[in-house]
Amino acid sequence: MSFKVEGIKVTGVHVNADVVSPQIIGNSIKLTASAEGGTNPDYRFLVRDEKGTLTTIQEYGNGSNASWTPTEPGIYKIIVHAKDSSRTGSGNYYEARTEMKFMIEGIKVTGVQINSDAASPQLHGHPIKLTATAEGGTNPDYRFLVRDEKGILTTIQDYGNGSSAIWTPTNPGTYKIIVHAKDRSRTGQGNYYESRNELRFIIE
Repeated sequence: MSFKVEGIKVTGVHVNADVVSPQIIGNSIKLTASAEGGTNPDYRFLVRDEKGTLTTIQEYGNGSNASWTPTEPGIYKIIVHAKDSSRTGSGNYYEARTEMKFMIEGIKVTGVQINSDAASPQLHGHPIKLTATAEGGTNPDYRFLVRDEKGILTTIQDYGNGSSAIWTPTNPGTYKIIVHAKDRSRTGQGNYYESRNELRFIIE
């Protein structure tokens, strides 16, 4: 008579990373799983992106450690399945499951330049096109502002609306056109930026 004897079932599983969230794309992240119960625990590591796409980082039978190197910014779910190695089950079989949320950011913007299509001075009422160009950054985002002689700061165009903006001054004076730049993967606070530059402009 043939008789199969299985190990004790895994009753729980935990996962830890060797670095804290958030991390930058391209950085290797070491994941470590540990089981509760089980005679000889086996682990599978997966990751789910913001679109719901599930990718296997490491299959069962390759140890309790896995390395994940993200290539795109976003908020991910790192998922670990665990089972006793004596159980084969189906391809998606597990006895315990856990997940960990992890944020991946793009490369920071290290500098930003601002240019206008018209030289200072210009007459008031004349539209001026401003263009920003970032140094570094995975997906640069820009915000355009202007400060008048009284120190009043006005937003010309907020983040998420492109690298160009139109400013039409309505009063004469000496202005400071300011551009903020950051990688789009970073939300931060409302005034957050990674790089800043300004351009002095006289309006007659």
